[in-house]
Amino acid sequence: MEVRESAGNFDGIREKYSDKRISSEALSLIGQMAGSTELIEMGKSMEVTNMCTALERLKAEGVEQGIEQGIEQGMEKEVEKTVISMLKKNYPISEICEITGKTEEEILKIKETL
Repeated sequence: MEVRESAGNFDGIREKYSDKRISSEALSLIGQMAGSTELIEMGKSMEVTNMCTALERLKAEGVEQGIEQGIEQGMEKEVEKTVISMLKKNYPISEICEITGKTEEEILKIKETL
């Protein structure tokens, strides 16, 4: 029952377990069970000494990755808008490829959506 009460309650978990040390083997095992190469690496290098620190690092890394992905997706959308604009103005496909860095196949795929 206690697990259900703690699940998703990171503040409560941190309060209860922040001073509890974790072995490198346990951290690596949790990483293997969770499919987290980051946790496995933390266990191997013993960068962290407790699970709360490990979870905080994973959370920070996840936020950073999300921001990077959002920026990449935004940039891709802008390139797509540029391609659409150039297609509407009848630019040659070879020129659109040169300017945008897109392949001819990618340009033609975008053209099909118009």
